[in-house]
Amino acid sequence: MNIAWPVCLIHVRVWFVCVLLISLSACGGSSTDSTVTSTNSGLSIDALVYSPSAPRSGYPVSVSASVTASSELAAAGIRYVWTQTSGPALALTGTTAESVSFTAPTVSSTSNVVLSLSVSAGSLSATRSILISIEP
Repeated sequence: MNIAWPVCLIHVRVWFVCVLLISLSACGGSSTDSTVTSTNSGLSIDALVYSPSAPRSGYPVSVSASVTASSELAAAGIRYVWTQTSGPALALTGTTAESVSFTAPTVSSTSNVVLSLSVSAGSLSATRSILISIEP
């Protein structure tokens, strides 16, 4: 009995599933489009993610941060400050929390807004920005 064929078929299926998963993960389901403007070894903003991935005029949008801090800094408390640096005016909610939200402004064509997050703990600080495209 030759078992090489079924083993080969299993490897092809596993390869296909791996390639499919990698391809789907590249498509996203939420968006990250951030730029690090400063970072420290004990405190960093690893990612900013907004949801939904294609914000539309008049709908709620939330932006969450993933922050890494040493245990000493985390115990001392991390301070968050979100600001808008460009784009149509937004009314931000939760500007001193790990996540911020707003209602996407009414736009007639795709418009970009940029939010910046500054975090600090002890004597360290880090800043990261994210560009969000709002669709009409």
